[in-house]
Amino acid sequence: MLFAVVAGALTFAGTAQAHGSVVGPPSRAYHCWEKWGSDHMNPAMAQEDPMCWQAYQANPNTMWNWMSMLQDGLGGQFEARIPNGKLCSNNHPNFESLNKPGPWKTTPVGDNFTIHLYDQASHGADYFKVYV
Repeated sequence: MLFAVVAGALTFAGTAQAHGSVVGPPSRAYHCWEKWGSDHMNPAMAQEDPMCWQAYQANPNTMWNWMSMLQDGLGGQFEARIPNGKLCSNNHPNFESLNKPGPWKTTPVGDNFTIHLYDQASHGADYFKVYV
């Protein structure tokens, strides 16, 4: 069974502020917000979803701003500006807790699946990689 880890090495045209994230299969931040956003004070999260728990403890804003993962102005230098080990945070310091290795929840997918990118401000991602 394959698991999808969607890494957002994304850029946009223009100088607009980037807003959006992959919501299907869910990015790490979106999963944590979707699962725990309305119940983020539940102590059960520490046992049931320890990676979301550590991310909320490190910076709750990581989950509340799950849609701020996209990054503009990379000028085609995706791999140079978003190094290995920083893919899940898209190299944003505010989202560093998403890079931490551990038992993150994954989504099983087959060999034919669809990526749903939520781009709330309609900037239009022109580049992203999918790791399976």
